[in-house]
Amino acid sequence: MNMKKVNKTIVYLIVGLLPLISACSPDDFGLGSTLSKADLKYSITQDPSDPNTIILESLTPNAIPCWTTPAGRSTKVNDKVQIAFPGEYSFVYSVMVNGGYVQADTFKLNLTTTNLNYVDNEYYKMLTGGVGNSKRWIVDNGSYGLAAGAMAYGDPTSTKNASMAFNNYDTNWAPSGNANGSTDTDMHYGRVMEFSLDGGPYMKVYESDGSLLQSGTYSLDVNTVKISTTDASILSPDNFVANVANWNKNLQIVELTNNRMCVATMRTNSEGSWWYFWNYVSEDYANSYVPADEPDPNFTFDIDQAAALCQGYSQKWVLSKQTPFNWANLDASLMNSSWVDNATYADWTGFNASATTNYAKASITFKSNGSVDVVDSDGKSETGSYSLDSKKNLITFSGVKPNIYISGGWVYASTTDDNQWKILDIDMKFDKPYGIWMGKRDSSQKQYMCYYFVVDESGFDVTAKNELSSGSTQIWKMDTATPFDWGSLWGVRLNGFSSITDYPSWTEYTTDAIANFDKCRVSFSSDGTASFTNDSGEKAAGTFTVDETGENITFVDMDVSFNIVSWINCTTSDKQWKIFSTEYTSDKLSAIWFGALSSDKSQYMVYKFVKTKK
Repeated sequence: MNMKKVNKTIVYLIVGLLPLISACSPDDFGLGSTLSKADLKYSITQDPSDPNTIILESLTPNAIPCWTTPAGRSTKVNDKVQIAFPGEYSFVYSVMVNGGYVQADTFKLNLTTTNLNYVDNEYYKMLTGGVGNSKRWIVDNGSYGLAAGAMAYGDPTSTKNASMAFNNYDTNWAPSGNANGSTDTDMHYGRVMEFSLDGGPYMKVYESDGSLLQSGTYSLDVNTVKISTTDASILSPDNFVANVANWNKNLQIVELTNNRMCVATMRTNSEGSWWYFWNYVSEDYANSYVPADEPDPNFTFDIDQAAALCQGYSQKWVLSKQTPFNWANLDASLMNSSWVDNATYADWTGFNASATTNYAKASITFKSNGSVDVVDSDGKSETGSYSLDSKKNLITFSGVKPNIYISGGWVYASTTDDNQWKILDIDMKFDKPYGIWMGKRDSSQKQYMCYYFVVDESGFDVTAKNELSSGSTQIWKMDTATPFDWGSLWGVRLNGFSSITDYPSWTEYTTDAIANFDKCRVSFSSDGTASFTNDSGEKAAGTFTVDETGENITFVDMDVSFNIVSWINCTTSDKQWKIFSTEYTSDKLSAIWFGALSSDKSQYMVYKFVKTKK
């Protein structure tokens, strides 16, 4: 983001923005014409009864006018601009004729009067606090009961979004916490944007330390509730700035109250058009917000929780080497979804690959008789007991208090003051539990600190290989009904396509596309060999490994890559697939969704494969 300090003494405020057209642009001047500048006739006058209303009149015959005003551009023959505050303002008149554009000299208007009736409006009051006041806004991180997080996405082809307006929009995904794929550093929490009506429509952006980052002006169209800014921009995360071409002109405010504001920008990068909705909360509201006491929700799982913990008689659990901890909302959704391995954790956590040695000796073993063995980071072992309230998902320890050091000098897998953990999620692979998120409820906020334990079973990779290979050799082909989707980092398919008719036109998936991949095959053998056959019958062979959790498959000496539609390929991520989810028919594995992690590690591209005999 290019940021600079700007001191601007001439300010303006326009109540009704003039119609804008892309063809009316100074970039088009100089194309040659049949008129000269001397032939242009127009008038720019102040209304005698209200000098803050500027009347524009085009008098050049047989020509299309183009007015460039402090409010934008207009092609009306007769128009007017209402300016609330005094100052010097520039107007440019030009016309379009057969030969191109002809532009008159810039007209300077020195306005000495004020008309605050133009800003005596509910939208200005909600944005600024009213005439003579200023109001500060910050990014909504999802902690104030107004929005799930900093941003949401919107399909531009949906009925509402195609004709988007104030209080008329819809979202298709609203990630919690940070903007999708953004780190706390990208978000710049602590920055403030301020909108003022104290002497003029000033906009300022402050750094978290209070220093001035940007200083400019803004204009608000109260008819459409669109905002334009000059020399300052609305707050946005660093990793999204390049995705949007327009951060300043005619941005649609889709929600505005005394406490909340949501602004829409259109994504314009190579990913294609899509709406981003940016959520803000007034600083005063955020500072005074006290969350209501909200009890822990209760969760249900596909497996009995007691059976998951001890898996028959006894099960040993260890902290994940990739994602040992996180924070979660009360609905169990992870607040830092971008932490997908030990290389993607924020620096302030102190966690990285080398930190895994801190808890290499630690483990927790749950037994069906109610006893529990806890080994801490130093290898010291203690035995106690545990009880499980399945309705509330609560594990209560007695005689032992888990406290496993992880990283940074302050991150520990520890229990609450009541010596409890809440089971937030149970991850299944091949109908067996292999990972459990244990949550420690924060005493002052609506969130958990949570810890990810995985089964300590070196043979789990053998289980995975047997399932993939059906005990010998198993051939897999892509499902033609639902070959692909997108998946969240926490294991949820984002669109839930269930048949070919569910795919929107923008995906380009139709029955014609089946020929691209219908002959492609991937096979797995129990001895660890694998092969891939493309649609031309060409075969590649290699080996595959499965990590100890049975979650991640790595191909060795073999690439899997083929076309599904013109812009979507089935491929791996660094020769690796995640077993995203499995489907069973009559208690037998029938389908697997494999996931390839996106390059920015924000989501998975997932592919559904089914068993075949040839």
